Amino acid sequence: MFIIHPNLIDQIGNFFNDFKLVNVAGQSNIMLPAPASVALHVDVYSAAFQFSIAWGVFLVAMLVVRFALNSPTRKKAENISDIIFWFGAAYLNQTWLINNAEWFEFWVMIVILLGVSLIVRAAYLAAAGSMRR
Repeated sequence: MFIIHPNLIDQIGNFFNDFKLVNVAGQSNIMLPAPASVALHVDVYSAAFQFSIAWGVFLVAMLVVRFALNSPTRKKAENISDIIFWFGAAYLNQTWLINNAEWFEFWVMIVILLGVSLIVRAAYLAAAGSMRR
């Protein structure tokens, strides 16, 4: 990432220095930290997007190895869940941060993605358990 984005360390510093408390729903009293200008940090989001893709590809390779070596079902389920999360995070990063600069919507979708990845893990474990019977 640091080769592709040579100023990434400075950009990450600028990103964190840009945080301030923001009203979540405009009229509410709920204040959460967010960058003052979400759209100014596209390079940081791009680096996170590229990392998510690279890590997802690595996890796919690991899953292939797990199936080849007949790893325990629990480990395969964990790997599948992680793949769903990292590729999903890359998609959400591209959709909500890079293209639309929507900070809070991105984090809501990440929480939903965590739930989906856990459901996928449970479904795989249930399906694998029913196949053994």
